[in-house]
Amino acid sequence: MTTQLELVTIPDPRRKSIAHRQIQDRITIAFRNLRKHKLIARRNFLCCSGCACAKLHDELEGKPEISGAVYYHCQDADRFKETNKVSIRYSARENGELSTTAIGNIIVAHLVGAGLAIEWSGKPDQVISVTGLG
Repeated sequence: MTTQLELVTIPDPRRKSIAHRQIQDRITIAFRNLRKHKLIARRNFLCCSGCACAKLHDELEGKPEISGAVYYHCQDADRFKETNKVSIRYSARENGELSTTAIGNIIVAHLVGAGLAIEWSGKPDQVISVTGLG
């Protein structure tokens, strides 16, 4: 009788941690550059979309020079820790120079430029998903 051994691959948690950190660092770079485009950029911002949108709306009211906002909230950050994927949310100033779609395109260009892989439909009501390193 012969015995066959089955090899089991155990995922290395350090690998996920390294990728997570690299993605996080590249999002930070992209957000820093997006501020140069007159966007408010926030990471791990408030608890949910509702609270974040309300707060950002208030911030935009007092700053007419700002075109819009880009952020991910705490719930997105929690999912990011588990999956290494994060939903990037964005908005344009009402009656501003740039449309929400235009702001989405600027955000995508900076995320890709920072070396990130993304998924986005191009529709202004859809989040931009960072799916990993590009």
